[in-house]
Amino acid sequence: MEVFYIPRDPRTRKIRFLTGIPDKIKRRISETDWNNIITEINEKLVTKISIISILSNLLIIPILFFNNRNLDKEIINYLESKNTVLRKRGIYICSPSITQYLELKVIVY
Repeated sequence: MEVFYIPRDPRTRKIRFLTGIPDKIKRRISETDWNNIITEINEKLVTKISIISILSNLLIIPILFFNNRNLDKEIINYLESKNTVLRKRGIYICSPSITQYLELKVIVY
């Protein structure tokens, strides 16, 4: 089993992960499939930041906590559905919330 991390995109201040496929999994998944998965996660994170920015001006703490939990559930549910297929290829993508959205943990077995 091997663990590696997909870093955030340093070219932007937004929470976005790099979409390029790592060499370690090129034989296990197509570049298009990998790109689609990471792009979907990035889109969900953009929604999170937009909602938080707007609502933080209104109610700050309760809404931030509630939105973070909903987004975490949304991303976890999405990854669970993708990991069902990826497990057959020996790949598992962990929720970015476990690394505080600093990087995306990927397990290859």
